[in-house]
Amino acid sequence: CLLQEDDVACVGGMLLNEDRTVQSCGDNVGRSSAVHYAPSVSASSVGDSMHRYIADHETTSVTGAFFCCRKSTFKMLEGFSTVFPNSFKDVDYCLRARTRNMRCIVSPHVRLLHFESASRNPLVDVETLSTIREFHAAIIGPPDPFSLWAYERPIVPFFTLTGVRYYLNQLKRLVRRAAFILLVKLSREPRHPRRILDKSEWRIH
Repeated sequence: CLLQEDDVACVGGMLLNEDRTVQSCGDNVGRSSAVHYAPSVSASSVGDSMHRYIADHETTSVTGAFFCCRKSTFKMLEGFSTVFPNSFKDVDYCLRARTRNMRCIVSPHVRLLHFESASRNPLVDVETLSTIREFHAAIIGPPDPFSLWAYERPIVPFFTLTGVRYYLNQLKRLVRRAAFILLVKLSREPRHPRRILDKSEWRIH
């Protein structure tokens, strides 16, 4: 059992929406905010490059919708803070645990349906958000070391200069790929991508 390890503060599972898509597999905490981590909507996939949908893994925060911990640990950390009446109780608890070098674990083998915010107002007021940022500035300010944002699919706003450049580059790559496939289909001779033989690892020495 994961909770038998002395340095484990809490254990969570994978939360699913009513249609069985993934709602959360841990939390992303960083860049002055905290959000559910769901790199893929399909629970039958591996999730991300670290296979987080099939392997127990450490995360920065575990959502309180399914939150298991030892009673002794809960008392030691003084439980959930009443400073956060509606949001971020779970995040605050986990960040306080991490300042004591304790770990927060997600076990994706445990899967539950969660009807997000069915009994409360899901909106986070400015005061609550400012408080969590003030209390945990040292941790919540930088990028989350466990979010591995580099492995997530980029979401770039279309109507921005960066968006135009990004989508033009994606279109360019798609056209090149389509042209290569077309040449292969139309030719009877073996073909290879242009300049591939310029790479040193393909040369015969």
